[in-house]
Amino acid sequence: MAKAQAAPEKKKREFPDVYALVFLMCIVAMIATWIVPAGSFERVTEGTLTKVVPGSFQYIDRVPQTPWDMLQAIFQGCINSAGTIFMIIFCGAAVNMLDESKALTAAFSTMARKLRGKEAIAIAAVMFALGLGNAATPLGLEAARGLARSSPGTASDGLCMLVVCNTASIQLIPTTVASVRAAQGCQTPFDILPAVWLASALSVGVGILACKVFSKVWRA
Repeated sequence: MAKAQAAPEKKKREFPDVYALVFLMCIVAMIATWIVPAGSFERVTEGTLTKVVPGSFQYIDRVPQTPWDMLQAIFQGCINSAGTIFMIIFCGAAVNMLDESKALTAAFSTMARKLRGKEAIAIAAVMFALGLGNAATPLGLEAARGLARSSPGTASDGLCMLVVCNTASIQLIPTTVASVRAAQGCQTPFDILPAVWLASALSVGVGILACKVFSKVWRA
């Protein structure tokens, strides 16, 4: 009797690459220029700021975009935002170099060993690092791996707290937002610091409170 042929394995569906998603969004936006009515507001310039005049919206003729126009818009957008793009790539590359050198792994593994049972100190240190800019997020991820090694197979309260604080960290220096504001001509890009500190502190506070509540609920 011939052996039954093994059923072919089904390919697992993978989430599309982020660049594919961005390009798809560009295509959707291009198609929308042929469908969605166009409109504009009147604007006035006061010093270096351009403000929209409330109640001045009016419909205008549509300017449908072709695939060639879409490609040109992507290219022009990269030129206009070159400063912001370079800063994000530079910061990300610097952190990635540290990660590839295994310096982060060694540092956070040592920290996890020495601060076992004192996760609050580790969380505070990582939160400070994350507050220096979004490019420091890999620091938090590596710290989480270090804490996970100290309690394999179990997500401790400290590890859960670190993940929450890694997601909603207090932004001491919002470099990304400030660079975008500076690229748009803002003379004081860091004047948002009080609002950023307040908003990020509230988000961290809510996250910590949720961790405390859920840790008690699961133990009940």
